[in-house]
Amino acid sequence: RRVILLSERELKPYFLYEQTAKEFEISPYASSFDQMALATHSIYFEPRSKAPTPPSDAQSVPAPISSSPVAGIPAPDSFL
Repeated sequence: RRVILLSERELKPYFLYEQTAKEFEISPYASSFDQMALATHSIYFEPRSKAPTPPSDAQSVPAPISSSPVAGIPAPDSFL
């Protein structure tokens, strides 16, 4: 492994692989040329994408809709 590739995605953040580590199974940090070459290999030559995370239950369940215009006052068609 003797190749180091850096795209715009790696050059913009403070840490080289900060954004890329969100997409691929790599460390967001590289402190040597060997680690950078390994990251390049893991991104471009044998990519290992991270599995997409499913949305949490709180995001997928909509909030209940109140039919009453004023909180605390029951709607005319509701039972007391």
